[in-house]
Amino acid sequence: MLVKSFAKINLSIDVGPRGDNGYHRVDMVMQQLSYHDDVTVEYVPSEPDCSGSLGTASGNGGSFDIEVSTNRYYLPVDRRNLAYQAAELMIDLCKTVAPGKVSIKIQKRIPVAGGLAGGSGNGAAVLHALNVIWDLGLSLKELMDLGAKLGSD
Repeated sequence: MLVKSFAKINLSIDVGPRGDNGYHRVDMVMQQLSYHDDVTVEYVPSEPDCSGSLGTASGNGGSFDIEVSTNRYYLPVDRRNLAYQAAELMIDLCKTVAPGKVSIKIQKRIPVAGGLAGGSGNGAAVLHALNVIWDLGLSLKELMDLGAKLGSD
């Protein structure tokens, strides 16, 4: 499944006092841009295997292999990547999907660390894609709550 992960720009941001959760209250006006990364998510169930674990994340009593690739050599493709973390969250949540391989390909166009929500958008794209691929039926609110576990963007 191909998901366009759009950039955003802050048109206005007012930072308020720090809350009990450690985050500052912010009031902001954002605008989505047509500029985007392409995030392709693929899931392939694993064949029964006598050798044991396939990968890095566990769910539904089995193992999943998560593979992230990108066109930018300097981007992490392990747990430091929000797209990878999003896949882990969905695997931990899902109890009905057979173990297998989740492959995430990120065609990066949004500048890294540019304040345009590129990494956050990529993570959100993975949440959305796996919700659709696995037919989980999670609501937008539930997906937003999962996204909040990845960060405050």
